[in-house]
Amino acid sequence: MLLGFTGCGHRQEDNVIADVNGQAITIKDFQAELARLPRQDSNQAMESKFVLHMLIERKLLAAKAMDEKIKPQDNLSGVSSEDLRASAYRQKLETDLQASDAEIQTYYAAHQSYYQEPVESGHEIMVPTLAQAKSIEGLLKSGTTFKDAAWIARGLPGQPKFDVSVIRPFRKGDRSPDYEKAFFSCSPGKTSDIVKIGSEYYILQRGQPRTKVPDSDIKQEIRRLLTQKAVTKTIENMIAAANVRIDQDKLAQLSSHQ
Repeated sequence: MLLGFTGCGHRQEDNVIADVNGQAITIKDFQAELARLPRQDSNQAMESKFVLHMLIERKLLAAKAMDEKIKPQDNLSGVSSEDLRASAYRQKLETDLQASDAEIQTYYAAHQSYYQEPVESGHEIMVPTLAQAKSIEGLLKSGTTFKDAAWIARGLPGQPKFDVSVIRPFRKGDRSPDYEKAFFSCSPGKTSDIVKIGSEYYILQRGQPRTKVPDSDIKQEIRRLLTQKAVTKTIENMIAAANVRIDQDKLAQLSSHQ
């Protein structure tokens, strides 16, 4: 159960923003998680709620892993034990809730026309201001690769460790109408002009559409989709059943100071 409370009278600690079944989420936890997100000047209140939801989810999944004595497979440097336990429990859910062949077939039958659409891919760079977009456009015109330009646009240090410009493959209808209008205005292999979509500025590069997708790939795609939906529903039910208290005053204050 999600309950709101103000800071006065609930806890003596000034640094606690939420309580999950008696486990505190501190302002330090919140700020550390927020710092891991790409900075895109998005809606700050929505971003704060998203980050807090992630922290609540992590607390609950890690606690479940402890209760069921599920140990993480890996011990990664720089990753907290809570992160590792939460990831281990999520993997257990993904195994336990994996969609059956019958569920996959039923879903495919209901969405067959969608899966006959080509799978689109490509690259994108998104920045919050027109000035930044023009700067990135200049880099691209001077020969900078999309991979390097996207890394610079994110404000990330050093050389690109991976390509942050890659678009997650999608089919027509998956993205917003404005995004798809700009994307499909490009021929495969071509780069768009600067285009404003919502409050952000984009430069898009369209890849080669994948027109023939093997049935086995479609089956795996649907399995992942249905499994993820089942996992998400299970986690949301866990959150609804938990005793979760959020200091709404601190959350609003933190949102306004990002």
